[in-house]
Amino acid sequence: MALAHAAAVAWTLHAAALWCWHAPRFFEAALASPGIHTLQHASFLASALLFWWTIFGRAANAQVRDSAHAMLSLFTTMVHTGALGALLTLAPGVWYPSCIETTLALRFDPLQDQQLGSLLMWVPGGLAYLVGGLIVGARWLTRRPPSSVGAGVARGG
Repeated sequence: MALAHAAAVAWTLHAAALWCWHAPRFFEAALASPGIHTLQHASFLASALLFWWTIFGRAANAQVRDSAHAMLSLFTTMVHTGALGALLTLAPGVWYPSCIETTLALRFDPLQDQQLGSLLMWVPGGLAYLVGGLIVGARWLTRRPPSSVGAGVARGG
């Protein structure tokens, strides 16, 4: 059950990092300060590593219930990150006003730039969680129950 607790903590930290740093106030602060921007990306990296460790880090000796927790974590993360991507992609206006000058200098419309960036987060990000879920699901479905493994060894098979 320790992995289930670790998975819940990792899921919460990962979700908090994604949603908090995409809130306009914090996103704008990260754009304005190199130190805060570094902190933003460090929290993305640390929470993602922790999240994926609970999914695949103990794959060799994971129990069936751990696979269920991994599937639930992947599915719910795919849903909430997809929701964030959809909110930003389909937003009628720009969420991050400080991006307006940067995108205009690159000859991008700020809303189109936000929508393209969000679409990249939404679709490939969702695909990564889907692929992870398929791997965990395949591992879960092909795992032999512990009692049949012991029986095969006892019979000499």
